[in-house]
Amino acid sequence: MLRFCGSIAIACPVSDVFAYVSDWRNPPRFLKALKRFEPVDPENAYGLGSRFAATVAVGPVNVDGEMEVIEFVPNERVVFHTRRGPKMRGTWDFRTEDGHTVVDLTNDFDSLPGGLVGRVVRTFIDQQAQHELDASLEELKRRLESGDL
Repeated sequence: MLRFCGSIAIACPVSDVFAYVSDWRNPPRFLKALKRFEPVDPENAYGLGSRFAATVAVGPVNVDGEMEVIEFVPNERVVFHTRRGPKMRGTWDFRTEDGHTVVDLTNDFDSLPGGLVGRVVRTFIDQQAQHELDASLEELKRRLESGDL
């Protein structure tokens, strides 16, 4: 398994940060590799059990998949995993510390596709995933603190 983690303090209330991250329209604005993110069922696009069709740029390759929210605790935690595509689990944790909201993001990759796509994905993940995770958290902070939502 591959694991990538990041943490950032944002000068906004936890409720604002959580609301922004958990609104399905926003992740493509700050997650650098996320090219498409749409609810599978527009009537169920928030909270536990919501599912999203996603396209992620992995180096020069776009990888399609489907993600499902499997844990949802308002203002504390969101966990999702892939139902289709490379096996991945992402965890967003939120907490208040010293007047800031601390956001912890962990991405675990369990298995990758085979063949040429798998080799490209593995190479990219090895070389770029941590950098993109950190850059995405910085972009989230910039947007929330500047009001550029």
